[in-house]
Amino acid sequence: MPDAATAATQRCRRRVVPCRGHVTELRHVHLRPDHPSDVPASIAAKGVIGDSAGGTHRIPLLSARREPVRWGAGPTAEDTATVPPRPARIVSVAPSRPIREVHVEVLDATGTFWFPGSEKVAVYGSLVFDPADGTTLTLGDGLSELLPNGELHEAWGGGRDRIFGQVDRDGHDVKVTLVDCIWLSPTKCYANRLLLGGHFAADDAAFHQVIIRMRDLPAWVAQEALTVEVDTALDETERRELRVHLDRPPAVRAPFARGDLSLDFRWSRDDVDYEQLTIRQWPQFELAYTVPASLTIIMGDVSSLHSLLTLCTDGPSAIDSVDLYRPDYPERVLSGDAIPGTMQKIELRSAFVGSGSRAQQKRREPHRMLVSFADVGGIETAATWVNEAPRLRAIVGSLVTMRADSIFGETRFLNVCSAAEGFHRSTIGGSHMDKAEFKSVKNMLKKYRPRKYREWFDGRMAHANDPSLNQRLK
Repeated sequence: MPDAATAATQRCRRRVVPCRGHVTELRHVHLRPDHPSDVPASIAAKGVIGDSAGGTHRIPLLSARREPVRWGAGPTAEDTATVPPRPARIVSVAPSRPIREVHVEVLDATGTFWFPGSEKVAVYGSLVFDPADGTTLTLGDGLSELLPNGELHEAWGGGRDRIFGQVDRDGHDVKVTLVDCIWLSPTKCYANRLLLGGHFAADDAAFHQVIIRMRDLPAWVAQEALTVEVDTALDETERRELRVHLDRPPAVRAPFARGDLSLDFRWSRDDVDYEQLTIRQWPQFELAYTVPASLTIIMGDVSSLHSLLTLCTDGPSAIDSVDLYRPDYPERVLSGDAIPGTMQKIELRSAFVGSGSRAQQKRREPHRMLVSFADVGGIETAATWVNEAPRLRAIVGSLVTMRADSIFGETRFLNVCSAAEGFHRSTIGGSHMDKAEFKSVKNMLKKYRPRKYREWFDGRMAHANDPSLNQRLK
């Protein structure tokens, strides 16, 4: 015969809490077990499970004593007080507010650095990457090139395409490539881009796939994936049941000029024995190129997707990570052997717009978007934008910079006017008079000018037939 708690649970009220398509973390699941065997195997298992094949993922039912669910709160004094031994129970289940899955990490590492082909004369130094300030390399001595005749040539000043290095990162030796370097002093240089995970010469920096994660992408996409069901027992019993369902939305794809653009959804799970269960899911853009793309092309496509998100959210957004992949850089086991069918992640670091801004730390809610991902036309519109945005780069740049979190009002106004004028000029055009008539008037006036002033006259008349800004705005 069922006990009172079981009978009461059968008469429970169910509360379903959908967690929309942003990254969600379920944390602070604290257990007090009498015996390790009392802990469900799914909770005791450690590690991260990512990129599952899809479908519905059911997290095992958890029983807990009856108490309010505290959103975003940690354990209370009651949770940590000494209590008599009892079977494993959840003392507090506190799902936090949605967080970002990926943060732009600050890198501060030491290692050796050299010019390509001059590894024998490598110099010790410190490599620092900051999302707001970019990449700075400080060396213990000046870098030198090893000439074919064996002589050393100390080289600094101006710019350098590549500097190779190997740094210590969390106890592992990681190859790095500094791209487009500018010397600040004989022992210090600034790199516009940083590649973590390999050495790539100027003629060998092409990649097949790119994964982009952006800060406001989850709220912009707004796809439901995680659902929490809480069964609250009646009659003042101490039984509570919690179920979490993960339904990964299907990936959507569309072709663009250089390959395929897709929006896919990934997830991970991380357990801490007897203490915590964390489930995360996030959307990401993925670019698959038909022909390997150079860094310049990749940066342009990433910039186009970033500008689209910024315009649709009507506020400054930021790029959290850009990961590059190519088949000849596979994942490897500890022995160094390649894992067939895999590709190693190459991290691209750069001072992306807004990455270090304090204003970016607060996540935007889906209802505050100017235009949602679905309303703008979905993945097809995003693919079309990647194709068309480069020819409108100056216009889009003005629209994006006016949404920066720190900009003078006068500059914001000028950027709006510049964008409106540029868009009208590129898409509509127009003129005061017929082009043939204008050319006839111009030639008539030109013949009365002294010969030495005719070049100046042509320059002054180059845009004389264009509509004014006032006329364009009307």
